Formats: sequence, C-alpha cells, structure tokens
Amino acid sequence: MGTQTEAKEQFISNYCDELEKSLKDVQRFVKEKISEAQRKQKKGYDDRNNIDKSTPFKVGDRNWLNDTAVPKGLSRKFHLQCSGPYMVLNRLGGTNYHIKPESGNRKSKVVHRNRLKSAPCRPRVEEGMSTCSPKETQHTALQTNEPMIHHQENLIVQPAHQERTNTLRRSTRQRRQPDRYQDYNLDEVEIEDALN
Repeated sequence: MGTQTEAKEQFISNYCDELEKSLKDVQRFVKEKISEAQRKQKKGYDDRNNIDKSTPFKVGDRNWLNDTAVPKGLSRKFHLQCSGPYMVLNRLGGTNYHIKPESGNRKSKVVHRNRLKSAPCRPRVEEGMSTCSPKETQHTALQTNEPMIHHQENLIVQPAHQERTNTLRRSTRQRRQPDRYQDYNLDEVEIEDALN
C-alpha cells in the first residue's frame, strides 16, 4: 500500500514539475511575442508622427486637411476624409500650423501637423501660373499651344466654317396640371348653392 501512495505522489510531483515548466515556457514565448508586437507598433507610430521633425511645412505650402468627423445626419460611407486644399499661413510652435482655405471666404484654422497632408502641385489655369516652386514648375509648365484636356476627355475639333446645327430638342407632349391644382370654376356652381 505504501508503494502505491509513493508512486501516486511521485506521479503528481512529476506532473506538477512538467506543468510548471511548460507554463514558464509559454509565458516566456508570449512575453517575446508581445514585446515584438510593441516594437512594430512603436516603429509604425514613430514613422507616421515624427514626420514633422524631418519635413516641416513652409509658409505658402498647399495641404489637405484630414477631417474624419462625420457631420450629424450624413453617412460615414460617403464622407470625404480630406478637405481642402489649404495654404499654410505660419507655423505655431513645433507641431501646430495656422492654415487658410485656398479658395472661398472660409475661416482660417489652427491644426496639428498630424492632420495635414501635402497636396500635389497643380498649375493654376486662370492665371497661367503654377503654385509650385521653380523646380517643380519645370515638370508641370503649361503649354500655351496645346488645348487643356481634363479627365481624359475626347477632344473634337470642328472646322471654323461649320456651324453647329444640333439644337436642344424640346418635348412636344401636351402637359396639364393635376386636377388638384386646377382652379375652381365658379360658372358651374350656382350662387345660391355657394351661399348655403
């Protein structure tokens, strides 16, 4: 009888030792994976948010403003996340910028650097000038002898002596208002009936 209890105790102690060892191994493995994930997340965060130290915006730069807040009553699905373009008026401290919309009479705003994204430089058609720096202007200069085509339109050139004969076709259908909108005809009603 003593041998059975000793064997049972030996089995239990071996099981406990193995369980403790395997739990320590699992704990060490999980700790390594958590620290690896933390390093990756920190690197990603730093890459996204330390950009203002390496490339600050200058006065006059064009930016898009990240505005993810959806106004009440509108759908998130159809809400544009960026608005703009905005122009930098000045830099306030290390991370905040005073910006103003390029067009319109909207108010200027002070926003954090994380909400701004560089807008690509596009030539201004009205003035025939570019909003880029001189280096960028070489690549996006307007050609005065070429017609400007937007969104890959098909350009149809008509000779000057031809007149445009296509006119807008109007419907010939006779339209009539619904009965509920027709004026009430008093000729059909006798005056005595109307007074009663």
